[in-house]
Amino acid sequence: MEVVLGDLLKRNRLKRNRLKNPQRKNVKNNLAMAKKTETENKQTVVINGEEHNVADLSQEQVTLLNHVADLENKIRQISFNLDQTQGSRNYFMGLLTEALKAEPEAKQEASS
Repeated sequence: MEVVLGDLLKRNRLKRNRLKNPQRKNVKNNLAMAKKTETENKQTVVINGEEHNVADLSQEQVTLLNHVADLENKIRQISFNLDQTQGSRNYFMGLLTEALKAEPEAKQEASS
């Protein structure tokens, strides 16, 4: 399943930034500008190769889309953590292997 959500996430960040921007004093102009931007840049999402207008999705579909986006983020995070964990395991396994090699040598030296 292919989902392209970058524009949707950017849109939410841009809306927050517009409201926080101290240089923009006229709220009416901000709203007009936001409406103009929204009509110029229709927010779309690509699912299974088919492009959908986000505004045309039902609330349930938007909720499901948000679940999919969140799960994709979790998959990336889990994969990242797995790489780190496997690297750490390999490091400690190497230390254990070296410690086991050193043990018989120490026993031989003690018995001599």
